[in-house]
Amino acid sequence: MKKRHPTVHQSELRIGRLAELFNSMDPTPFRHRDLDRDAEEVLESWALEFPQESRFRIVVHIEQMPPDDPAPLVAEAIRNYFDYKSVLARRSLRLLLIEGRTSLLIGGWGAMWRPLPIFLYEWWPVVRKRRVYHNLGRAGVHVLPARAAPQLRG
Repeated sequence: MKKRHPTVHQSELRIGRLAELFNSMDPTPFRHRDLDRDAEEVLESWALEFPQESRFRIVVHIEQMPPDDPAPLVAEAIRNYFDYKSVLARRSLRLLLIEGRTSLLIGGWGAMWRPLPIFLYEWWPVVRKRRVYHNLGRAGVHVLPARAAPQLRG
């Protein structure tokens, strides 16, 4: 049986300056910084619409391009950020399963009100997010100068 390659989905972000991609409250250097909340939300909500095995391409259009090529910096920052989110999701899953096991041991089979939902339902969304974060961290990132929108003639 021939193995199918996952579909690659593309998202495009348009920003005025490179600094707009990052959280201005985070004082660390660019490649280790948090993404801007709006950029994070756009990428995360967009990626969660697709199957968890999907692959992603992110194109960042910058109106005021910096003098040096920002592509390696942007790619590393996005990879680091979503790798970190993947680690947090894995940790959250581990803690959720520990909570389920602990509740099961303390309450036994008679008190399944907490462990049952954990083991049946609650862990799936965490696993899905972790996989999507992992795939966003592996996204192909391209940085292009933003082009002005074409003028409409009346």
